This record gives sequence, C-alpha cells and structure tokens, in this order.
Amino acid sequence: MIYEACSGCCAAAAVLMYTLQPIRELMLSRRPLEPALPPNIALVLRMMAVAIQQGVSLPRTIAVIGENVGGEYGAALCAVSLALHRGSSWRDAWLPAVRGDAWGGGMALLRDALEDSWNRGVSPLERIDGVVEQLQLHRRTSVERGAARLSVRLLIPTGLCFLPAFILIGVIPSIGSFAL
Repeated sequence: MIYEACSGCCAAAAVLMYTLQPIRELMLSRRPLEPALPPNIALVLRMMAVAIQQGVSLPRTIAVIGENVGGEYGAALCAVSLALHRGSSWRDAWLPAVRGDAWGGGMALLRDALEDSWNRGVSPLERIDGVVEQLQLHRRTSVERGAARLSVRLLIPTGLCFLPAFILIGVIPSIGSFAL
C-alpha cells in the first residue's frame, strides 16, 4: 500500500514538473550553461597530424579542424586558413589569432609546430609528436603537483580527526585498565 502511494506521488510530481513551462524550458534548452571550454591542444595537434598523414594541405587541415572545433578558437583557425589561402605570409596569417589567444598560448604552439612545414616544406609530424609529448608531460607534472598539495592539505584535518579518536578509544581505556 505504501509503495503504491509513493509511486503515485512521484508520478504526479513528474507530471506537474513537466507541465510547468519555465522548468520544461530549462530542461529542454540546448544552450550551454557554462562558457565554452578551450579545446585540448594535444588533441588538435593529433587531428592535424592525422590529416597531414592523409595528404591534406596545411591550410585545408587548419580550416577543417577549425570548423570541427567551433567556437572562438575554431573561428580563429578558420581565419588563419583563409589568410593563408589569400596569400598572406605565415606570421601575418597567425598574428590576429595569436594576439587574441585567450587559451594560454595554444595558438602560438600550433603556429610554431607547423611553421617549418609551411616555410621549408618539411614534414611536421615529428614536431607535432614532440609538442604533444611536451604537453602531456606538462599536464602529468601539474597533476602530480596538485596531488601532492592535496595530500598535504588533507593530512592536517585527517590528523585532527583521528588523534582525538585515538586518544579517546585507545589511550584512555588503556590508562584506565592499568589504574584498576
């Protein structure tokens, strides 16, 4: 009897919540609640490496990845590709993207990783692999540093919780047993 009443109340609450217009619009809205996150530079570089291995030209690679990444970052990559198609020099094409780089130097990393390929015609694959390894090493060391800081920060509250418990449960009964 109780189960039927609970399930009936839950069903009524679900119908009521769905029929309320503001809540339904909030649940069905497709706009992001947070600003767009910057893309993973290592992933962008790996996508570029795959496209270049398949024989796609560098400006077309930059344009396609910019379209797929989307947002401001993707628009900046598409602008770089368009400038390269129009005949701008490598540095001039990347200048607006690097100046407006709010992603921690990601555009400069892309520019520097692909520059020798554009100017000298060498394969950028080794350079891309080196930059990806450096990014992964940097990420790994920052995670390890954060974990070390977290363990130190957790030590004090944990000690403050366990020390009184140890004294109350272990030390005082031992002293009490010796006193009797």
